Amino acid sequence: MTRWRKLLAMISSTSTLAKVWELAVMIGVYSLLPVLKEHSRYRDVLDIPSDVHTALSTIVGLLLVFRTNAAYARWWEARQLWGQLVNVSRNLIVKVRTLVQPDRDALQEFGLLIIRFANGLLIHLRVMGDARRTLSTFKGAHVPLRTSLEIYEQLQMWKQKGLIDGETMIVLDTDAHALMNVCGGCERIVNTPISPSYRTFVRLCIMLYLLSLPWGLVHEFDYWTIPLTTILAYFMIGFEIIAESVEEPFGHDDDDLDLEGICRAIEVSVRDITKDEG
Repeated sequence: MTRWRKLLAMISSTSTLAKVWELAVMIGVYSLLPVLKEHSRYRDVLDIPSDVHTALSTIVGLLLVFRTNAAYARWWEARQLWGQLVNVSRNLIVKVRTLVQPDRDALQEFGLLIIRFANGLLIHLRVMGDARRTLSTFKGAHVPLRTSLEIYEQLQMWKQKGLIDGETMIVLDTDAHALMNVCGGCERIVNTPISPSYRTFVRLCIMLYLLSLPWGLVHEFDYWTIPLTTILAYFMIGFEIIAESVEEPFGHDDDDLDLEGICRAIEVSVRDITKDEG
C-alpha cells in the first residue's frame, strides 16, 4: 500500500505526468461524442471499422518506439558525458597532486579551476539551450573554454619551473584535453535537436489516431469506450511528452539531469583531495 501511495504522489507531483493526465482526460471527454451518437438516431453515421485501428496502431506504435529511443539516446549520452567529466576531474587533480606536487595554495587554486570548469559548463549549456529555443544568437562568454585555457597555462607554468617534464605533461594532457571533449559532446547535443518535421509528424499521427479511435471502439465497447480511450491516450501521449522532456537533458525539468548534484560531487571530490596537502 505504501508503494502505491508513493507512486500516486509521484504522479501528482511530476509536472510531465500531470500534463499527460490532463490531455488524456480531454481525449476521454471527447470520446463521449461517439457514445452519445451511438445511442441516438445517427448511430449509423461516421462508423469506422475497428480493424482500421488495428493496422493504424502498429504504425503509430513503431513511430513512438523510434521517437522514444532517439530521445532517450540523447539523455543517456549526456549522462555518460557528465559521468566522464566526474572521472576526468578526479583523475586530473589526483595526478597533479602526486606527479607535480605543488604547494598547498597552488594545488587548491588548480582545484578551483576544475570546479569552475564544471559549474561553467552547466551554465554554458543552459544559456545555449535558452538561446536556441528563443532563436537568438548565443553571445555569452565561453567560460569552459577560458577555464581550460587557464588550466593549460598553469600546467605550462609548472613545466617552466621544472615541476613537470615532457612525459608528465603528456600524462596530464590526457585528462586536461578530455575536459573540452566533454564540453564539445554536450554542445553537440544542444545544437542538434530532434528534427522538427519528424516530431511534428509523430504528434500529428497520434492526434489523428486518438481522434478517430473512439468512433471505432464504440460499436463493441459502448460506454467502456470512454475509460478505454482515456487509458490508451494516456500511454500514447505520455510517450511523446516524456520523449520531448528527456531529449533536452540540460534544463531544469524533472526529467533533466541533476547537473547541480554532479557539480557538487566534483567539488566535494576535488576539495577532499586538496585539503590534506601540506
